[in-house]
Amino acid sequence: MIDQLLNVYGIGPAKAKTLIETNKVKSIEDLKNKSDKDDKLLTRAQKIGLICYDDLLETENEDLFYAKLAYACIREDIYDNMDEFKNDLADYIKRQKLDELDEEEQEHNAIVLNNSNNF
Repeated sequence: MIDQLLNVYGIGPAKAKTLIETNKVKSIEDLKNKSDKDDKLLTRAQKIGLICYDDLLETENEDLFYAKLAYACIREDIYDNMDEFKNDLADYIKRQKLDELDEEEQEHNAIVLNNSNNF
């Protein structure tokens, strides 16, 4: 279960542990239901990650993944500015262990982050 929660944009290890242990979340669907009932359960960024969860998981192309994520964040008015989005995105990438990728893939991810200023 913790691996599924870590795949939700904006949810890190500490939040995943809290959701499982304190909020008794048993599945992504359960989290969706509990989040609908409790507005304070997730941050705005985590809510957008939950909204986009299935769509983002099915996206194999990395550029398309980030484009969909950025579009969803903008559509849902999650961030007040792009710097905030870039910082969260950088944290998300780190959490997804992209630092273990080869050099070419690391460069690609850095380009994606740098180009997010164009949104």
